[in-house]
Amino acid sequence: MVLKLLEKNGHVAVQSDIPFTIDSYSKKLHPYLIKLPQKEGGYLLVAEYFPEGKDTPVVSRRYINIAKGNVDFEYYTLNH
Repeated sequence: MVLKLLEKNGHVAVQSDIPFTIDSYSKKLHPYLIKLPQKEGGYLLVAEYFPEGKDTPVVSRRYINIAKGNVDFEYYTLNH
């Protein structure tokens, strides 16, 4: 699995490659610590899982605000 944290311009702020497998028709919880940037902003957290034998990844997206207050940010739009 590839875990990425993208800035609003699409620049990869953090990326980790994590060994990860999921059996067919099952779920798996895999806690993982990620060091967040100190720069305030809106970030897109993307997890891309590449199932064996598949050409395209399974993609999960989460939006994260890093700020000292309640601030609205813009986020990168991922076209997958």
